Amino acid sequence: MLDRYCLLHKDINPWTGSREDFFKELPDCVAYTCIDGEVSCFAFIEDEEIAYVYGRNISEFRLFAQGLVTELFKKHEEISFESDDCDEMAMKLKQLFTNQSEESYNTYIFEVQRAQYNEKYTTLTGDEIELRLIHFDQGDDVKIPYYWYEIVPKALNKPVGKISVRLGDNYHSYYNGHIGYEVDEEYRGHGYSYQAAKMVLPVAKEHGMKYIYLVCDEDNIASYKTIEKLGAELVELVVPPKDYFGWYEGISVQRIYRLELE
Repeated sequence: MLDRYCLLHKDINPWTGSREDFFKELPDCVAYTCIDGEVSCFAFIEDEEIAYVYGRNISEFRLFAQGLVTELFKKHEEISFESDDCDEMAMKLKQLFTNQSEESYNTYIFEVQRAQYNEKYTTLTGDEIELRLIHFDQGDDVKIPYYWYEIVPKALNKPVGKISVRLGDNYHSYYNGHIGYEVDEEYRGHGYSYQAAKMVLPVAKEHGMKYIYLVCDEDNIASYKTIEKLGAELVELVVPPKDYFGWYEGISVQRIYRLELE
């Protein structure tokens, strides 16, 4: 581990102490995951701070990092970490953090906290539709916080569907997505889903999110056309794993898209 650190940081923040000093600096608490009997990812943790991370590849580390952040939020209202941009795994962890508090040269210090309700988002008004807040949910150990709205066309002045925008990231949000919408069958075909989805993007962005995931069944043509119209790019087709909270026997292949908000 020290050899890896020295290699990655030889040009930025190089280690000049002894091997013994390096390991003395590390916290005693370690979170890790094993695959086929081998440690594939780990993180040293001190209270609410993630001190150092490792992953043998990006795909394994992404899932590990999402689970790590979720577990830390069970104990702390805020968590933080410091990283150098030469460390690929640390930069992957950085993507889960939405609020940057300090930047100095090529070293970054980040803090993240659960999104809080903001009354300015009680009603969102567009050219043709309004989104009227039904409920704001603070989230829990599984669900991330979200706003849940009625979709109300101005010409009809009555709800024709619903949309939610989910704030933050955890293990489950990758498979669940950050926007969920439904339109009553008799009102489909008018572009209400697309309009509503566009209207909640600023909500996510103003809560500090730099990207969102949008997810639908592989064969849901109307939904993935809406997602692609928003400008999202397909990440993968995947069957969610059994530890995803929305998993059920026979769950279909999901299209997972990513939309950059900057």
